[in-house]
Order: sequence, then structure tokens, then C-alpha cells
Amino acid sequence: MLPAMMLLMYISRKSAPMGNSWVVDRENNLYGMQHDVPGLKMKGFDEPDLSYEIVNFTFEGWGATIRRDYSLDKGQTVTIAAFNSAFAQLLVVKGEIVGSFGYDEVGCRLMASVRVPDVARLYQKVHRLRFTGHHAMVYGDYTEDLAKLAEVMGFEVVWG
Repeated sequence: MLPAMMLLMYISRKSAPMGNSWVVDRENNLYGMQHDVPGLKMKGFDEPDLSYEIVNFTFEGWGATIRRDYSLDKGQTVTIAAFNSAFAQLLVVKGEIVGSFGYDEVGCRLMASVRVPDVARLYQKVHRLRFTGHHAMVYGDYTEDLAKLAEVMGFEVVWG
């Protein structure tokens, strides 16, 4: 997860949140990125911080986490990336934020809901080619930049 985050941040000059990947809705091709680690600089390192809240992480009221309501970014194009376990292949997916889940819930529940071209095919590639675990996401379309970087660095791009 960290190498994919680093690539995305290097190319985009924006913070890249990461999260567990989920199939949210097969019929509508919705893919979820779930974790309580949104970035404050998702619009750019030189841009003002995005709005966020600090909330309790547990039902008992201890611990803290930040939350970003991804529905504020509805319509935002995103690029999702993840390396496989051998770091030989990089999964690259372009999508669009369509909503946010878990913003008002306790625990690690924050999810960006992203529309992708074919969520069933993406899910199969994630598991068959071992792109499991956390995936990184950045605002904007950086698919061509990642393809060029892959060529220079010698890893294969797998399109999601």
C-alpha cells in the first residue's frame, strides 16, 4: 500500500488516502475504499486543507480519528492504485466519487463510494492477481502518468 501511495503522491502532488477495497454495489459498479485516513491535502499540497472533523474512534469515547465527508466531492474523478504482493504489477483504476458512507459511525467505518467501469471484473482481478489489502486513491486522472512511470520503472500495469 505504501509504495502505491508514494507513487500517487509523487505524480499528483496531492495526499493519497488508502483503504480496504469493497464491492459496494455490483449492479451500479460501486467500489468502496474504507478506512479512517482521509488526507487534508487531497486537492493539492499547495491548496488549503479540506474540511474535516475529529471524532471518537470507539463506543467508549477514547481514541480519535479524522473524518472527511466524501459526498462533498461527489463527481470527483479519482485514480486508485495498488501493487500486487510481488511488487511486479500495479493495479490502476479510474473512477468517480458518488458518495460517502460511515461518516457518522463509530470505529474505522469511513468509506468513499467510487463508480468504476466494471466492479465485478475489478474484484476478480484484485483477488486472482493478489492486489489484496489496502489500495491508495488520489483525486484526478493519473492513469497515463502511472503507465509512463511503470514503463520507466519496469513494472506491469493491470487496468481495473
